[in-house]
Amino acid sequence: MKPIQKAGLLLFAAAVQFVIMLTISEAIYPGYSIANNFISDLGVWGRGSAYIFNPSLVILGTLVLIAALIARRVMPIVPTFLLAVTGIGAIGVGIFNELIIIPHLVFAAMAFCGSGLAELSLVKHLETPFNYISAILGGGTLLAIILLVSGVHLGLGVGGMERMILYPAITFAIGLGGYLMADRADSKT
Repeated sequence: MKPIQKAGLLLFAAAVQFVIMLTISEAIYPGYSIANNFISDLGVWGRGSAYIFNPSLVILGTLVLIAALIARRVMPIVPTFLLAVTGIGAIGVGIFNELIIIPHLVFAAMAFCGSGLAELSLVKHLETPFNYISAILGGGTLLAIILLVSGVHLGLGVGGMERMILYPAITFAIGLGGYLMADRADSKT
């Protein structure tokens, strides 16, 4: 397996395990509302979901960071750096739950903004049609960040709006993982 394929496998595995653990965490958190609760509510210790959610975030971030380090030899520097920032952000969110306010917000901003910017920075380096998908998901992630910070939730609630940041980012990680795992001799990336 080529290094870029290993990076793709790590991105794919990171995102898929997180989606599964997020779903389990939401299911075991009593009264959890995807509309009214922040995603990070799942990570507050003392609630059963934290024992699944926080390690899953650390795994997500660690695998994304390793993938970025592996990919740095063949991918452009800016998207690779932004993927690394995203990974570090996810690790930080997994370590510092929302009750540790400042570090949590800094790491969440790194994870969310890093992902959206990475998606956009890769557009010119990906083949069609995935480059268009990258642009749409990256733009969607960044737009959702702006809306959430502005207090505009589009009827989705704070948790639903936060998921409009997360879901495009996670979808992109799964897609990019598959894209990088494909063995294309003529690939731009």
